[in-house]
Amino acid sequence: MVPINLRGSNFEAYWKLPQGFLTGELLLDKQRACGIIEDPGVGINLKRLTLGDASMFCTVGWLSIPRTLSPILELVDLKSGRAVASVGKTSDGELYFPFSIQSVIETLQLEHYLQTSPDIVALKYARSLYYSLRSLIPRDIQIKFRQSIVHLQEKRVFPAWPMDVSLDNFQRLVLQLILQVSGIDTLPFIWFWPAGHSSAVVLSHDVETQVGHDNVWAIANLEKKYGFRSSWNFVPERYKVNQQLLSDLSADGFEIGVHGLYHDGHLFDTYDLFKQRALRINDYLADWHSQGFRAPSAIRNLKWIAEHISAEYDSSCPTVEIYAPQPGGCCTVFPFIIDEMVEIPFTMPQDHTLFVILKDQINDVDSIWRRVAGQIMEQNGMVSIIVHPDYMTDANNLARYETFLIWLKEHSLGTWFALPREVAAWWKARNKQELVHGETGWQVIGPSSESARIAKISFSNGDKTFSLEK
Repeated sequence: MVPINLRGSNFEAYWKLPQGFLTGELLLDKQRACGIIEDPGVGINLKRLTLGDASMFCTVGWLSIPRTLSPILELVDLKSGRAVASVGKTSDGELYFPFSIQSVIETLQLEHYLQTSPDIVALKYARSLYYSLRSLIPRDIQIKFRQSIVHLQEKRVFPAWPMDVSLDNFQRLVLQLILQVSGIDTLPFIWFWPAGHSSAVVLSHDVETQVGHDNVWAIANLEKKYGFRSSWNFVPERYKVNQQLLSDLSADGFEIGVHGLYHDGHLFDTYDLFKQRALRINDYLADWHSQGFRAPSAIRNLKWIAEHISAEYDSSCPTVEIYAPQPGGCCTVFPFIIDEMVEIPFTMPQDHTLFVILKDQINDVDSIWRRVAGQIMEQNGMVSIIVHPDYMTDANNLARYETFLIWLKEHSLGTWFALPREVAAWWKARNKQELVHGETGWQVIGPSSESARIAKISFSNGDKTFSLEK
C-alpha cells in the first residue's frame, strides 16, 4: 500500500485540474485534496470488476488493507457477483483504492483487457489465415461468412456495442470520490474543447480500393454541400493513388491521411514486419504532408504505432467493436495521448458493419448513427465516424449518409466540427496547459490558452454537472 500522486497521470491529462490540487498544495474553500493511497495488487491476472457504474479490469490488492477503513463503494467481481474489496476512507482522511488508478486507465486505453479473452490467440491465427486466403474467396462469400458469425460475436458482453464509455465513467467516478472525501463541492478544470464548444465532430473516410478512390468526390461534394470537411485516408500501395486528387482535396480544405501500406491484414503479424512497413508508411506520411495514420481493418497495436509511426495522431482504435476482425475498444469518447501521439478513437459504428454485415439482422439501422451520436454529444464527447467511399457507390447508402449529415447540421449548435489534425493539435496543447489561480481568479496558461475555457464540475447523487465560464 503506497501513497500516490496523480500529477502527470492519464487521469490528470483527462481532467486538467488546477495546478497543485492533486498534490494537496492547493487550498479550495479552506479544503485540500485528500491524500490517495493504492494497493495495486500482485500478479498479472486481470479480473473484470465493477465499481459503481464503471466497468474495469485490474488486479486487486488485499495484503495491506487499512485497519481503520470506512468503506464507501464496493468493488464487485462480475463473474461471482461478490464484493472482493472496497474503496474507502482511512482514519487519517486518505482515500484508499484497492487497485492502481493508472493501470485501470491504461488497461482500457491500450486494450490490455483483451488478454482475459480465452480465444484471443485463436482469433489472431484465424485472422491471419483469413487474410492469407481472402484474395481467393469471392466477395459475396466473404460477406456471407461474416454475417454467419454475427451470433457468435454478439456473445461478447464487453465492451457493450454500439457504445461503451466505461473508461469515462471510471474517470468521473474517481474524481467524484476524491471530491467527496475531500469535502469539496465544486472544482474548476480546463474544458475539453476549445472556445467552449460543447462537443466535437470528426468525419473521416478510409479509401480501401480503386472503386473507393474513384468515388471520393461523390462524398466530398456532399459534405461541402452542408459546410463540412473531412479526412481521407488512402492506402499507398494497394491501388494507384492519384496525386492530383490529393492536391485537390487538400486545396479544398480536406485532410489527407495514410491508411496502412497494403491493406492486406498482415501489418501487425510480427513486430519485425511492422517495423519494416512502418518505414515505408513514414515515407508516405512525409510525401503526402500527412499528420494522421489509421491501421486497416481496425487491426491494431497502439503501442507499436506510437513507437514507430511518425504521425501527430493515430485513429486506429474504436471506442467499441465486436464485429470487426479485432474486437475490443478503448471505451472512451475522448482523445487520449500515448507517449507523444494523440489517439483519436472512432466512436461510431462503421458503415460497413451497419449497411453490409448487419443489414438483415437488426431493425432501423439508419437510426443507430443518430442515436449513438446523440449520446456522445450528451457526454460532451467526440463523434468520430468512418465512412468508406467503397460502399457509398450504393445510392441508398449514400442517402443514409446524407441523412446523417443533415442531422449533424441540425444539431450543430455549440459543436466543434474539426479535422482530426485540429483535434490532435488541440489535445496536445491542452495537455501542456496549466490551470492556475492569480490575482484576477482562475486562468489558463500554456499553448493555445486563448482558446481554452474554464469549467466547473460538481456532483449530486452521483450525477455530474458542468458549468462553463464565459
